[in-house]
Amino acid sequence: MLVRSGAIDLIVVDSVAALTPKAEIEGEMGDSHMGLQARLMSQALRKITGNAKRSNCMVIFINQIRMKIGVMF
Repeated sequence: MLVRSGAIDLIVVDSVAALTPKAEIEGEMGDSHMGLQARLMSQALRKITGNAKRSNCMVIFINQIRMKIGVMF
């Protein structure tokens, strides 16, 4: 993992909302994936935080809040 190598000091993930779980990509149209992204983020954060702390690496996650769902601006 890049974080464990100590070669970098900062990772920025922009945007969390754009991350797509593998199961969603490989699944069929119409399949339900309720809460899948939240579960994966929870698992990933537990793995990332320990490695980032040991390597003295900062991780910044950027997300978006929308007042009206589906509206871009």
